[in-house]
Amino acid sequence: MKILNKIYCVILVIGLFSSCYDRDIIDSKASGYSMPDVVDLQYSKPLENVVVLSWKIPENISKDFQRPIQVKIQMVENNIYRNLTTISEVTSYAITVNPNNQYRFIVKLCGDLLEELSEEGKTNKFFSKGKVVEIN
Repeated sequence: MKILNKIYCVILVIGLFSSCYDRDIIDSKASGYSMPDVVDLQYSKPLENVVVLSWKIPENISKDFQRPIQVKIQMVENNIYRNLTTISEVTSYAITVNPNNQYRFIVKLCGDLLEELSEEGKTNKFFSKGKVVEIN
């Protein structure tokens, strides 16, 4: 009887682990579209408590994306993710900081596919991988 219970437990565990893998969710995002990273990400500190991030938006963004492209800036303060700022297609942004803290900023581009190219059930929003700048 104990052997039979062990066999049932093994079958149950194998069934649970084999049914939890759903590759279709990942594969369905492979649409052939991608968003390039910002180029030449830099920062300056015109004041002790102000950081100005600047970058260039690449010209090779597909015409299949709606304009303006969004720029998302994630602030990481002392290794804690703070605020996420979304701005339109601009190439610089000023942020007030505490000069006693360490900062990282992650800058990503985000674009939505044109309405006529969107497929029901598939994402129409694409992000770049992002570039990071550290400020000590």
